[in-house]
Amino acid sequence: MTRVLFGFALAFGLVVLAARFFWGGGADYVFVAGTPAVDAQRLSDFQRFNQPPGSISVTAAGNIYFTVEPAARGDENKVMKIEDGIALPYPDAAVQQSLFDSPAAIFATDNLIYVLDHGNYGLNSAALHVFDSTKDSLERTIDLSSVAPLGSHLSDVVVTGDGKFALIADAGTWRKEAALLVVNLLTDKADRALTGHAAISAQNWRITPSEGPVQFFAGTLTSRPGLSSIAINPEETFLYLAATANDGLYRVPLDEVTSLSRQLDFAVERYSDKPLSGGILALESGRMLVTDLNNHAVELIKANRTITNLVQTTQIRWGTDLAILSSGKLLIADSALQAYLLRGDSATEAGGPYFILELDGLSEPVSRVE
Repeated sequence: MTRVLFGFALAFGLVVLAARFFWGGGADYVFVAGTPAVDAQRLSDFQRFNQPPGSISVTAAGNIYFTVEPAARGDENKVMKIEDGIALPYPDAAVQQSLFDSPAAIFATDNLIYVLDHGNYGLNSAALHVFDSTKDSLERTIDLSSVAPLGSHLSDVVVTGDGKFALIADAGTWRKEAALLVVNLLTDKADRALTGHAAISAQNWRITPSEGPVQFFAGTLTSRPGLSSIAINPEETFLYLAATANDGLYRVPLDEVTSLSRQLDFAVERYSDKPLSGGILALESGRMLVTDLNNHAVELIKANRTITNLVQTTQIRWGTDLAILSSGKLLIADSALQAYLLRGDSATEAGGPYFILELDGLSEPVSRVE
């Protein structure tokens, strides 16, 4: 019996060591945020909600859509539209459970709404649902299971201006194999690209907001996502790539991506340093906004590729995504992910309420001559 128990203990220990080697550990990443350009008093609550917001998208007509962070694992509504200041299930309450599994990202145009569902990290079928917003009805569903294997983590989606391609970030959080998915919307054909490329892969950093490192089981599991956020610049010339646990912001010519160029791996350029980030937003002339998870901030990367602290406050718990209103104000979807990740529904409830935040005063630091 003693030998049997020893054997079980040894096997368990080896499993823990293997898990820690593959998913655990991580070093602290020091990114010093400077003096904020915008006073935190100009940050206000735009939308209060009992579930954490994840991805957010604003159309040219001013319609606002967002997903509920799938890591919250709630059985309530999953995709929302804000109407007259009230968050309502989109397109209706019936499809929240019948259609959606784990919707992680949303991209909205004035006519079409694209909802990316990672299918519980590839355990179920990942999909891209396309809705006709003029009718609030499902137009079609593109099955992504062939390019989103078990352990994948589809986390963001953007669509080219001509509507021909959807580009999808796979953070590879569990599989440890980040990738960029290229979906031809004319044929529904999907391909994986840049698989395991250093630019989109997690480095050995751990996220350390003011509450402490985002780790579990005595460091056996560390939240260290790869490519989690992507953005096309307004000029439609570059696709920007941001892996959460990576100290660099990268970009690649958009035409190299959509053509699936054989030189794609070599066309990726390190654009600038960045903090450990949640969401990014591309502005004109090479300017970028990047959330800073460790410092509870949003950073502005200027056209000369230097970094300025835009705003910093613990009111921003975990900046997951960014969007701009027609008024020029910045919306920050704050998922407060560290409050409930891998802790279940009770932790999600205790961590609320949750907010979409609104920042006034963006235009002056962005337009400042560098």
